[in-house]
Amino acid sequence: MRRRAGALLAGLVGFGLLSPAVPAGAATTLELTRQTPWVLIGGIVELDLEIVDPPPDTRLSVVVHDAITARSDFDRTLEGDGLEELGTVDEISVPLWLLPEIGSDRFRLSLQLENPLLPEPAQIPIRQPGVYPMEVGFGPDADAPSFVTHLVVVGGDGTGPEIGERLGVSWIWPLEATPALGPDGGLSEESLEELGVGGRVGRQAVALADADVPVTVAPGPFTTEQWLEHAVPTETALRGALGAPNQVVPGSYVPVDLPSLLAAGLDDAAGAELVEGTATLEDALDARVDTRTALALPIDRTSFARLTDANVDRVVVDPADLETASFERTPARPFVLSDGGRSVRAAAVDHGLEDLVAGNGAPALRAQQLLAALALIASETPNRTRGVVVVNPADWDPEPTFLAAALAGLRGHPMLRPMTLDRFFEAIPLETDDAAERALAPRVANATPVDIDEYRRAEARQASFRAFAGADSPRTLPGERALLVALSSIWGPDSSAARRELDLVEASIDRFLAEIRIPVGSSITLTARTGSIPLTFVNETGEQVTVRVSLDSDKLDFPEGAVRDVVLAPRATTESFEVETRTSGRFPLVMTVSSPDGEIVVSTAQVDVRSTAVSGVGLFLAAGAGIVLAGWWVNDIRKRRKARQAPITRP
Repeated sequence: MRRRAGALLAGLVGFGLLSPAVPAGAATTLELTRQTPWVLIGGIVELDLEIVDPPPDTRLSVVVHDAITARSDFDRTLEGDGLEELGTVDEISVPLWLLPEIGSDRFRLSLQLENPLLPEPAQIPIRQPGVYPMEVGFGPDADAPSFVTHLVVVGGDGTGPEIGERLGVSWIWPLEATPALGPDGGLSEESLEELGVGGRVGRQAVALADADVPVTVAPGPFTTEQWLEHAVPTETALRGALGAPNQVVPGSYVPVDLPSLLAAGLDDAAGAELVEGTATLEDALDARVDTRTALALPIDRTSFARLTDANVDRVVVDPADLETASFERTPARPFVLSDGGRSVRAAAVDHGLEDLVAGNGAPALRAQQLLAALALIASETPNRTRGVVVVNPADWDPEPTFLAAALAGLRGHPMLRPMTLDRFFEAIPLETDDAAERALAPRVANATPVDIDEYRRAEARQASFRAFAGADSPRTLPGERALLVALSSIWGPDSSAARRELDLVEASIDRFLAEIRIPVGSSITLTARTGSIPLTFVNETGEQVTVRVSLDSDKLDFPEGAVRDVVLAPRATTESFEVETRTSGRFPLVMTVSSPDGEIVVSTAQVDVRSTAVSGVGLFLAAGAGIVLAGWWVNDIRKRRKARQAPITRP
């Protein structure tokens, strides 16, 4: 091990003396903001560093370790473990004030690899291609800021590395906003913000549109539909991301755990998720959608059968869903997935690479670690055609720095060949060892996000509403979407968020019903024993609606029936009902308005009926009473007359 002085490093980077660093602050931070993704033997590696509030006379320490060849050793070095077991190529210490400033709190460190055309003391003695762990920090103090990055050194002239085959890298990008619904059945305002220029999904679309690196895009169907309907500013970027050279694969309407839905007996719902997903993408996009390929994450025997029945013959799976197999090196070839006489080509996700994509470290550092890990996998068997599959998490929130560094590093990398999933299955041969054919492992299905009985009730209500409003009515769309969104695996098992989405089914029905008004608190007077009662309904739905009107009263008969289906045109409709009174007086008429099948009650109201008509029995009794009264009156008059005409007898 050799310890370099700062003066020697000054000769490497070729710059003059600069002003000292800023005095120390409360907390010193050190972060990698950019690194040369790969370098030729004899080339220069640049590291851009953000250093905030360094102590006076700070010296930057750089320790380059021997190259690593095993994936397990690489994983250990990510957290700084196992470095002491590696040999050291070189150790450098340089005063911070010697580093050129490239911006506020930003410095550039340049490292020259051994080059016979330059003076030897100013060079790091790396003479072989490989992946070299490198510690960068402020010295041996354990509390001092530091990080571990990796130098990727390639041989040759950079256009043809000393490996026979570049590693195929199939990077899959789900573009999925959180499927939370707004009152209208579309994405909520918060979810729409994710699609904006600064939103987590919008940033990905913008990066892909400008990347010119072939990837596979899995746009969420519901997300894509809303993206285009609302003309989000990143719509142009989305279309660019879905165009050449990228591949587009469909998915369920929203992310779902297909095995859990099928295990819960929600076969129809699972089918609706898949069918609506593909149909929505095909309707929304001009790009070709590859329906033969599926991201089966997760998968079990039942869902495998469901996918193959839908003519899917290539799947990406989680290795945890497969029977275990032993590998000496990183599994980096497709294989045959078989179950119950069915078989398809399959590829397993590399979770270690996914962790680098979605980790918590500095974005530029994670990007370099990802590229270094890929280069290490490529060097495991340099003359064998191999490839890996990386899938971003559906809720990924990437930093622009990571996106720019990772995509730029893949472009033109002499050890890596980015490719679509379609190209992966065509160009990378099948495994030929014991793992050439693999089977699904037994799997215990997860719980569904909502209670099955609650879902069934909401589903039945929506079916009745669909029959009521009409299958083609746009007013049914919010409820249809809510049923699909409530089953999203994003919510997790037994989720209150999922139940809130399910509640939107009833809310959408209530909004529709509120626009149909019936007579409330009205009063009608009948002056005859028979007559008609006019009832006026107001329909503000904007659509023609058929309702069932049911009348009930103890004092009225309905010669034409007490139940009638009434077609309500937009605005006002008046319908007359023939009635016969059984008695005079004041009494209630109860009216219930519902859907034609009676499952959805629009409203119930009471009409006050006043009858001044007299029945036949009443007339007979009244006439009899009149006759008796008249007889009594005539008899009384006669008695009075006789009394006046009689002679007066005096005593």
